Amino acid sequence: GNIRENGGGLCADIFCLSDAALVRALFRIKKMLTKNRFFIGRVTDYPAFERRGYIEGFYGKPWRHSQRLEMLELMASKGENVCYYAPKDDPYHRKLWRELYPAAELTKLSELVNKANSFCVSFAYCIAPGLSIRYTDRNDREALFAKLDQLFSIGIRSFGLLLDDIPEGFSCAEEARMMPLFVVSSAAVCLMITLSYKGTSVMLISSCKLYKICYFFVYFSTLAL
Repeated sequence: GNIRENGGGLCADIFCLSDAALVRALFRIKKMLTKNRFFIGRVTDYPAFERRGYIEGFYGKPWRHSQRLEMLELMASKGENVCYYAPKDDPYHRKLWRELYPAAELTKLSELVNKANSFCVSFAYCIAPGLSIRYTDRNDREALFAKLDQLFSIGIRSFGLLLDDIPEGFSCAEEARMMPLFVVSSAAVCLMITLSYKGTSVMLISSCKLYKICYFFVYFSTLAL
């Protein structure tokens, strides 16, 4: 953009290629106004990284809803563009992953999504079923997709599948007997990543062994067909 003097005042011409770039430019101007310090001339501003943000993935007392809303505005003002929702002590994220969010909690999540969208920030919901999921249980598969359906309905288009901090062993003999499936190609991973939803993206975080990750994707991708 360009900042120039105009009739005793200042005028800013903003040139940007996206809504996100416009939000970034407006926050930069707001910062100049707050500090009453302006750069006269051409200003070129662009991020060094494509994805910039944070993950709320800690153990302990989760942030309050008001704190999350404030954080979204703060990160937008700093030019960040993605946040990952994964508080370990949100029961519906981890311990009670099979259960749908109650109406009141779902409303709060919807507010976060709308707030993030208003600042061109991608809000990614992370689900962590690894503590109790039975990989060969169709009911668990249905529970996972029902949960994603609910979250998709409030506008979430980015998801995280977290398989960290979980036991490495399997929960039943049937899963152990099917170990030969673990050597299949990573194409099965891509199939699960789509989650049967158009326009979504998924990341995987895991500290468990690779064979367990492969098993998860092979089995659930097959059921998704």
